[in-house]
Amino acid sequence: LWALATMQEPHPELVKVFCALASSKSAEFNPQDTANTLWALATMEEQQPALVAQLCGVATSRSAAFDAQGIANILWALATMQERHPELEAILCKLAVARRSEFSAQGISNIVWALAITHMEVQRPMLGGNSLD
Repeated sequence: LWALATMQEPHPELVKVFCALASSKSAEFNPQDTANTLWALATMEEQQPALVAQLCGVATSRSAAFDAQGIANILWALATMQERHPELEAILCKLAVARRSEFSAQGISNIVWALAITHMEVQRPMLGGNSLD
């Protein structure tokens, strides 16, 4: 799906086949597979709520393994698709704060944009204290 999204050419039949395959294999996805698939669905404006929910479940269970780019891409993808998954969003925001030194400027920008678009409330406890130093 990532390759199809990157090509920026519509291939509805291939997307349908690969979405079905992703659904059947999502339990085997590593963090990059999960983030890339969510990014691709958002980029292609593909409406696959069941697959998105399934991938968010996988991401939630393996959240500690995501790198900075994966965290930013998932939050961006969910905001772009207007999909809310509060548990995953909260976990990823906590990870983003804990790993803030690992993020590129683009990654930070994507997260801030996602927070603004979704109107996600970021509570002080989510940020891990009173300071972001």
